[in-house]
Amino acid sequence: MKHIAKRIALVLFLSTLIITTVTVLGHTQGLPVITHTWTDNVEMKIYIEGRNFGSTIGNVKLGDTVLQVQVGNWLPTEIVAELPAGIEPGSYLLIVTVPNRWLPLIAALGVTLGAEGFQGDPGPPGPAGATGATGATGATGAQGIQGIQGLKGDTGDKGDQGIQGIQGIQGIQGIQGIQGIQGERGDKGDKGETGPAGAAGPTGQQCPQGSFVGGFDQQGNIICTQLPYRIGDTGPAGGKVFYITDGGFHGLEAAPADQSSDAAWGCYGILIIGADGTAVGTGAQNTADILAGCPTAGIAARIADDYTLNGYTDWFLPSKDELNLLYQQKVVVGGFAGDYYWSSSEDYSATAWYQYFTIGTQYYGSKSYTLRVRAVRAF
Repeated sequence: MKHIAKRIALVLFLSTLIITTVTVLGHTQGLPVITHTWTDNVEMKIYIEGRNFGSTIGNVKLGDTVLQVQVGNWLPTEIVAELPAGIEPGSYLLIVTVPNRWLPLIAALGVTLGAEGFQGDPGPPGPAGATGATGATGATGAQGIQGIQGLKGDTGDKGDQGIQGIQGIQGIQGIQGIQGIQGERGDKGDKGETGPAGAAGPTGQQCPQGSFVGGFDQQGNIICTQLPYRIGDTGPAGGKVFYITDGGFHGLEAAPADQSSDAAWGCYGILIIGADGTAVGTGAQNTADILAGCPTAGIAARIADDYTLNGYTDWFLPSKDELNLLYQQKVVVGGFAGDYYWSSSEDYSATAWYQYFTIGTQYYGSKSYTLRVRAVRAF
């Protein structure tokens, strides 16, 4: 405890010295502050949250031990450091040293590392947030071009003529009688019944939704021309278009709703060969490699691959960059929770990439986490 008291006194002295020095030099530098820490006993990491950590890697000490910080894990508001193997539970002084132009800046906090306990019961759900304001109604799109009228159906075949009766034998001509008096005009006969309707001709050719008649070929068949898609349109399979290429003739569409809210990435501790693609266009291959290398039922990639909409079965779990494009258009696509969503991009044998759809931050974490799944497909 004496050592800890000396360290705290030293931190206070250095903080006062830094504030004085920065004021004299006429330069304002926000002091680093540690607000919260938590540890991951599976991955042996400590997460340090606060502010003014800067973007240049400094130094993190837990007691007398210097902790390792990988490139990309030192952020202005969060630092992820590696815990040494076999560290004993107990109380330690956590010191973060931030590089500065004149003097290093220091933040300190007493932390306690305890043995991992049993998982507590889930807390009660928080109150629902206030409903956001309704967005302005978008302008009405221009009316599409009217399609060309289909060809007239062929006339039905004429029915066969009935068989003619046998002609009777001609009788002997009698003597012409005296012409009788002309009779009165008889009443008009009833109108005969309407004959049955003829068979309907064949239906004229039509183009599928999202295209129009652009002409006819030499056989008289219509030639359909595909309309380009825009972000927010309903895609070929009935999903929402959230990314386009080639002027809107190709791109990605997302399923209109989540396929799961608690699926694991799967195969913790097993490196899936080929599933490390992160760029746009690698999600389908990642998914195929995961299914080939991880037979576990109910994993995120398998749920996305099993999804079917309007007869389309080529859905997959998006890659890291494809998932980020989906986050950028989350309002247009709709149906997302303010929660974490899996990508198909593996980090290494125990971790994979996922994204927080409240603020858009991407992380890599344990494959055993149970997160949400939203399937996508290419067109």
